[in-house]
This record gives sequence, C-alpha cells and structure tokens, in this order.
Amino acid sequence: MKELQWFKENISLYMKCHLYWNAYLQVYYNVKEPSDECYKIIADTSISTYLKSDDVDMSVEKIAYFLSRNYEKGKISLEQIESSSSYDVMDGVYNEDVEYLINEE
Repeated sequence: MKELQWFKENISLYMKCHLYWNAYLQVYYNVKEPSDECYKIIADTSISTYLKSDDVDMSVEKIAYFLSRNYEKGKISLEQIESSSSYDVMDGVYNEDVEYLINEE
C-alpha cells in the first residue's frame, strides 16, 4: 500500500503529468518534426482550455488534436494558437472551424 499512499500524496503531480502526456501525444502523432515550442504551446493551450471548459465532451486530447492537425495543415500558426482565448479555442473545437482562433486586426 506504499504506492497508494505515495499516489495520494502526489496526486496533483500525477494529474498535471497526465494532462501534458495526453496533449503531447496528439502533437507527436499529428505534427511532423514538432519543435519544443510547438509541444509547449499546443499543450499549454489545450490544458488551459480544458480546465476552463465545463463540457463533458471536451477533453485535452480533443483540443490538442484539433490544434495540432490544423497547425500541421498550415491553417493556423503557433502565434495564433498562443494568442487565442480559451473560449475561442472551445468554439473552434465545437464547430470544427479554425477561423474562431484567427484574430484579424
């Protein structure tokens, strides 16, 4: 039972690692030769969006998949991903439309 006690004492670390792991996997599978910056921006954006979402169907994997696929296809840049609000990202994922993340200024 030492393992269970260690888990209980370190649950926040497990949760954080689990979220990053799931986001990183989507980048790994969907982006050819991703940079460290690519991993970081897509994972951070996916996790912060997930944590603000109250929808059961919204997952870190779903968000990271949407962002990484559209980044790989050249539909959105890392700068656009990083500057998008969590609510714009949620709208983009729900509607499967990257236009919600593109800020025309």
